[in-house]
Amino acid sequence: TDASRVAASLRAGLSGFDTIDFIGRDTVDKTDPVNNPTGFIFDILPGPNTGDITIELQSMASGRVLLSRNLTPADSAPAAVEDRVADMLSSALPASGTIYNYIEQTGTPNGLTQCLLLNDKYYLDQNARTHEAAYRCLETLANSGAKSSLVYSELASLQVEAVSDHYVYPPNATIEKAVEFAHRGVQMGPTSPYAHRAYGYVSSRLGNTDEAIRWMRKAYELNPYDLGMAAAYGYGLIFAGRYAEGTPILAHAAETFSGHSTWWDYGLFVGDFMLGDMNKAIAASMALRTTATKSHYLAARLIGAKAAGQDQLVTTLLDELNTKFPKFAADPRATFVERKYPADLTERLVGALRAAGLGNAS
Repeated sequence: TDASRVAASLRAGLSGFDTIDFIGRDTVDKTDPVNNPTGFIFDILPGPNTGDITIELQSMASGRVLLSRNLTPADSAPAAVEDRVADMLSSALPASGTIYNYIEQTGTPNGLTQCLLLNDKYYLDQNARTHEAAYRCLETLANSGAKSSLVYSELASLQVEAVSDHYVYPPNATIEKAVEFAHRGVQMGPTSPYAHRAYGYVSSRLGNTDEAIRWMRKAYELNPYDLGMAAAYGYGLIFAGRYAEGTPILAHAAETFSGHSTWWDYGLFVGDFMLGDMNKAIAASMALRTTATKSHYLAARLIGAKAAGQDQLVTTLLDELNTKFPKFAADPRATFVERKYPADLTERLVGALRAAGLGNAS
């Protein structure tokens, strides 16, 4: 009974990820594994102890076990099994996960696989170089008539990033172009969580808060096993001013999946900051220390450092903001307004930055 429950949960989760094609038959794939380097199998096996269940992810080509998780009877119980499976699938299936990393290490990824790897590299290290590499790759596929909704949903998000961060490429980026990409993504993938998430993201940048949350919620409902969708939904709620509702959802996703993108930590900083939990806000801001390419990330670190009494770090971050982002340092409010932040969040951030010594923050 427990094994059947785990198998059912796996099937439900696997079918919701756009980054893989899930073949849910019980018979083994008869294709030649040597010629199928992107073929993988999930095996459900007896665990080491009575009542335990082991799940293994294996490469069909090499037989290598890429991931092995042991579920105790408590893990496979009805109340826990979905969280356990979500953790495993979120680690294995997105472009940042085990499967794509293995493909990148053992061969030369091409086509959409390569583009998704580049796209993930951008969100882990957000700068003009990584953005352009991902955008150009996806753009080439779109121009050649790609049929995957992923191509258009990810182009939509990258177009918004180009507008927000004023990247040189693509030239003349606009939110309207992002809307076109997002709309096409949803048309091509009416059950695609990624397409719905992208449409929600674009809607949020247009200031359509209710629409953004509706699309984000739909993405979350289409695949509750993808913690990235849960994070996007929580993030959307936070930036709609619904901090008490969104922060626990995002926090649960971040705690379950440690290999997440930096925007999760920024969302957590904002949520905890607005809920008055400065200890958690400080911890989230510290997780942003690996990036210095976004003014609002540095601003979060500055607020966290000030709250933690780290005076030397405050001085360093003030210098960095004034040097790298003089326009933001002179008027942070304009950036927050441009990004359609809730009014109460804008006021609190501007006040905290002023208290930390950022110019004449107004």
